[in-house]
Amino acid sequence: MIAEVAIGLEIKKSFDYQAEAFAGLKRGSRVLVDFNNKKRVGFVVNIKKKQRVKFRLKPILAVLDRTAAFTENLLDFSKEVSLNYLYSQGDILEMMLPLALRKGRYFDESFLCRTNPRVPSDSGKITYIRENINTHVRFSNYREIVLKARRENKKVIICVPQKDDAFTVKNFLENNIADLKIALLFGSQAPSLQLKEWIRVRTQEADVCIGTRFAIFAPFINIETIIVEKENFYGYFQPEKPFYHLRDLSIMRAKLERSGLVLHSDFPSIWVYKSLKEKKLKFLDLSSENFPKAKIFDLKDYSFKGYPVFSHLIQELIRKYLQDQKKVILFWNRKGFSHLLRCNICGEVLKCPKCSNFLSFSIDAKSYLCSKCGFKRESRARCYKCKKGYIKNIGTGIERVESIFSKIFPDKKITTLSKGKYLKQKEWDILISTQRLIFLETIPQAELLVVSGLDFMSSQGDYTSSLELFFLVKRLKSLAKEEFVLFTFNPGYYPIAALNQDWPWFYERELKQRKSLKFPPYFHVAKVGMRQKTQSSLLKNITSFKTVLEQTSAASNNIHIYGPIEDSPFKRSGTFHYFLFIKAKRIDVLRKALDKTISKFRKSSAKISLIIQ
Repeated sequence: MIAEVAIGLEIKKSFDYQAEAFAGLKRGSRVLVDFNNKKRVGFVVNIKKKQRVKFRLKPILAVLDRTAAFTENLLDFSKEVSLNYLYSQGDILEMMLPLALRKGRYFDESFLCRTNPRVPSDSGKITYIRENINTHVRFSNYREIVLKARRENKKVIICVPQKDDAFTVKNFLENNIADLKIALLFGSQAPSLQLKEWIRVRTQEADVCIGTRFAIFAPFINIETIIVEKENFYGYFQPEKPFYHLRDLSIMRAKLERSGLVLHSDFPSIWVYKSLKEKKLKFLDLSSENFPKAKIFDLKDYSFKGYPVFSHLIQELIRKYLQDQKKVILFWNRKGFSHLLRCNICGEVLKCPKCSNFLSFSIDAKSYLCSKCGFKRESRARCYKCKKGYIKNIGTGIERVESIFSKIFPDKKITTLSKGKYLKQKEWDILISTQRLIFLETIPQAELLVVSGLDFMSSQGDYTSSLELFFLVKRLKSLAKEEFVLFTFNPGYYPIAALNQDWPWFYERELKQRKSLKFPPYFHVAKVGMRQKTQSSLLKNITSFKTVLEQTSAASNNIHIYGPIEDSPFKRSGTFHYFLFIKAKRIDVLRKALDKTISKFRKSSAKISLIIQ
């Protein structure tokens, strides 16, 4: 008996091992094997009678599972994910496991899966539910889905952005369905707890699995429906290798399982909107548009000194509401006290030694901080370089805004969101916040909401920045009870102008823009990143990669390659980073060209990362 084994390495093929000593070995089991003279955990992806090569095979050293860790469905799913994202099946399988099972721990559980044979769900189609982020009417729909699944002995997976969201959904379902068994799966769980919850899913003991990105790999056998809460959440993108987007994986798995799929958000992602327009999705609109009309002030029409957030216009507007004992939220999307630090003599600008990002200053932390990698350095008055000058704070963060407004309104309770995640309405008169505000479990509201300092988001150079800005301003508007005021130098920019339009108005313009620039959903894009400790060697390697990719894709006129481009930040943890940006009309052509090119650079001294969207 021959076992075909995938290894959790960047090797896109499996290897044959002799398995005669393990007669009961099954597909999906973890095994210990000798690979390149090292003991490694492998995953059995196939059992066969004949070997592919003539030389003597190495034997499997040990079988690590009494019951296979992976279901047949997950094996098929891992292969599909591997083909779509161009990572090895072994890498994908390793990512699907709980942390405790990735390093050779024995899985001694022996169980019988108490479930019916896999039956296609009656749901079949994808349903999109649109509802505001601070209401939960849709939970009643989830309740009906879970009840239907229980009657048919099927399972439900619910993916949420953050842990708080998971507990919110869990509490609702437990309060409305008797004796419901819910497992919680998070990538950041303690390994022992994660394994315990995963076993409840693998044994089919749990009825529902709720969790963050990791929950999409829940080893249920007979799935009724997969639900993805807030499908437009930026954090559904896996930021480490292997890269993927949860929404894409949910669509893949629902299709493979022949289960229903429910996507929810307050405003749809661009792919969902295009699919709605083409009538490919069932649409259920539970949202409320009963919000005040936005008042948009063009700052080019006003003269003021310093930052507009401190202008007399904003001060008087706030004063008016405070006099009537009403609440005010002031949105200023800059953390800390200042966002730049410069010596007043030598002009040295303080940067992070790990990633070269500019350091900012926080009064609360009494430190210089890096917003990219989390580096922290004790603050000091004298310059680190010349030892003569003084460090000057440049720019304004919410801590400085709080300090100045405390002097303007000394008798009012003023706080920033950074001082506490859970805020009670009685604890503040003015709340100053960054966009962290809209990710709270309980989102505070106010009679007046003032927004300033958003113009930098329109110049970030990312093709998704207009969509992200639209999401942000629309969500902020929903928090204003009486008046929503936005100050900008660019009131005609369509995500801003969309504030007083029906939501499809923005999407039509966004789709038109993306079509003309050949961006998703009309074109597929990929980002090939390279990192290396020596900048000159890195530039040489990525230029060579681009040349080979151009030669590989020469037969296709629909692939466009841009770069090399310095990544941001350019230097991280002692290594330099460049990337290539690639666009293609056909995804199969793009994958084939990238796969061939990357295979030629496997032994390169530069590390390669790949993101396909």
